[in-house]
Amino acid sequence: MDGKREPGLPGRLLAAERDVLIPWLCGVPEERFTARTACPAWDVRQMAAHMLGMAEMAASVRESIRQQRKAGRLARQDGGPFIDALTRLQVDERAGWTPERITGQYRVRSPKAAAGRRRTPAFLRHRTMAQLNEVNGVQEPWTFGYLIDTILTRDPWMHRLDITRAASHDATLAAEVTIDGEKWDQHLGVLDDGSVTYHGLPQYAVPSAVDLIRAVIDTEEDAPEDLREAFRAAREEE
Repeated sequence: MDGKREPGLPGRLLAAERDVLIPWLCGVPEERFTARTACPAWDVRQMAAHMLGMAEMAASVRESIRQQRKAGRLARQDGGPFIDALTRLQVDERAGWTPERITGQYRVRSPKAAAGRRRTPAFLRHRTMAQLNEVNGVQEPWTFGYLIDTILTRDPWMHRLDITRAASHDATLAAEVTIDGEKWDQHLGVLDDGSVTYHGLPQYAVPSAVDLIRAVIDTEEDAPEDLREAFRAAREEE
């Protein structure tokens, strides 16, 4: 994978997630919005509210700063991690919203979120956020660029899978893989147990699409050498 940042990639991934998520939300029966998700404190409606809150952050620098300041105050009051205060704020501010209102607002704001990523100036991208973020017990400093390109891109995909599992709907993976600067556009299959296969190597199945992508780009050190060699050979034949 090319280590250089591709400016348009996060926006394209966000747009791909939007195109999958919005029709899915519109098709969920209302009673399924109360189903509990992998985040025990949230049901489907609350997780969708969090996703909307993150989209609002990406859509507007002013809104991003407002949320961060308010969440920072809450984190200091409660003594908990900043990211927990931020996500709780996003859910609490939409506590009375219906699923239809959340879906409608997400439909309006998500294109602006994708556009907002492209407009973020370099000086802001390189600036480190005032609050540290706790990840697995470690306090990490994040730049705004990392928040925008990585966190706000990963979350819609991750949480969409959370809510599709909770609501017992089918899920579709929306992803774009670039290898050596070139887009990798190959068919992947998903088995009943969630493992993923690559049509060029039907004899192999890996735990998830993320694990498969890691193997494909040869960055997963724990992948068996014969698997990595097989992937390299398959790519050369395509």
